[in-house]
Amino acid sequence: DGTSGLAPAVAPVEEETPSPAGVPKKTETKAKPKPPRGGDKFAAYQDVPPAELFRVGEFAGKYSRFDEDGLPTHDAEGAELSKSMRKKLKKRLDLHTLKWRGASSPAAPEVAPPPPPVPADAPAAAKTPA
Repeated sequence: DGTSGLAPAVAPVEEETPSPAGVPKKTETKAKPKPPRGGDKFAAYQDVPPAELFRVGEFAGKYSRFDEDGLPTHDAEGAELSKSMRKKLKKRLDLHTLKWRGASSPAAPEVAPPPPPVPADAPAAAKTPA
């Protein structure tokens, strides 16, 4: 009768697994553009010298002791800052220092263009020895 004892090939059926009660199913949505985070933090402190950065504005009163570069070493209560916090603050200070120097220095002078290449048929005096 045409059957050879094998089960007929059946495509697997994808069953939807029920979600736990009260948990909505995730629906596919398009990613929305995120607004910029924090903006340009330098703008608010552009006139503040790097050594004074952590003594003014949002940082005022948060730190009690500073090193020679103006980097905080102790919090307001006198406890030494953790290594990770000092590293984070150092990164912020370094960025501020770069931007502050760039904003406070005069415009960079124009750089002269490089001399033109020497043509192959130029006199031997103009060519460099090989």
